[in-house]
Amino acid sequence: MKTLELAVRLALVTTLASLTACGGGGSSTTSDPVAAAPAVVTPPPVAVPIGTAGVFDVNYGQFRGVYTFLDDNSFYGIHLVGGSTLAGHPHGTLSAANSVTARDPIGWANFIDDANEVGAQEPSGVFGRTFNPSSIDVSITGSMGTFKTTATTQKLQFAGSAKTLYNDPIALSVVAGSYQGIVRTAGINQKQQNVTGFT
Repeated sequence: MKTLELAVRLALVTTLASLTACGGGGSSTTSDPVAAAPAVVTPPPVAVPIGTAGVFDVNYGQFRGVYTFLDDNSFYGIHLVGGSTLAGHPHGTLSAANSVTARDPIGWANFIDDANEVGAQEPSGVFGRTFNPSSIDVSITGSMGTFKTTATTQKLQFAGSAKTLYNDPIALSVVAGSYQGIVRTAGINQKQQNVTGFT
């Protein structure tokens, strides 16, 4: 559950001016001024501060994922390859000094790097994140190498939304329902499975 109240909110102020055009010519008669319609101004999208917590899409090229950073330094992630194969689950509690140059050991269930693709725990995974004013840099290392990437926006509730998953939580009553999707487990010798009717 999110416990951090985001202190900074951006506000946009748009001022519309009415333009008045006057008709005129060389005659001595005057004409009534004609008011032009006010210009329609579409405000730019609201920039969401990166902050020090949030939900971010990450893309390492070889795989992509979603990372959640909570204000208590908890970290949870999922990795996907090919759009629908659940490849990994990195997670842990990161130190206050954690960064891409001072990474912490994490738990990392790697679901596809073993020969049978049944999942194993990475023995020496490390992870770091650095929050910048307008981006977050992440770096993860495991048995298959070191990967680095940058995210520049928080994950939106849906495409085109002005709300983010972290800063604008969705009510549980809205998301409650039945779902279907994929599930994987590490260490019990089972491949990816499809689940239907998860409530």
